[in-house]
Amino acid sequence: MLRTPASLARFTAAIANSGRVIKPHLLLRVQEPDGKVLRDASEENWEIDRLPSNAADLALVQAAMERVVMDAGGTGGRAKVGQFRIAGKTGTAQNPHGEDHALFVCYAPVGDPRIVVAVVIEEAGHAAARSRHRSRNG
Repeated sequence: MLRTPASLARFTAAIANSGRVIKPHLLLRVQEPDGKVLRDASEENWEIDRLPSNAADLALVQAAMERVVMDAGGTGGRAKVGQFRIAGKTGTAQNPHGEDHALFVCYAPVGDPRIVVAVVIEEAGHAAARSRHRSRNG
């Protein structure tokens, strides 16, 4: 399966948004120095599709992703930030040219998602093993 960090982020956003696939945006508003708004993406319909799944399945995936970060011993525990409830998924991408790539995707806050992050660390090896190794050894 071939995926880019942007496609991983988009799919993670759909999970966070209860199945709503939204059009990615890099900026919310374009405004002239005099205040004239040239484009306001907040007025656009961002939903372009829906995941082919039901609410119960999505809730199960959301809860599992939250445990990855928030539960003690979760493979994404190093992504905790203060009291924010974060949901994430660690992973590994095979690399035929060297060490495997480590992957991590997350969204926050759980319950009212505002941000999605997708990280690829090239040739870092198996993501979960690295996370556990570092947390054991400082």
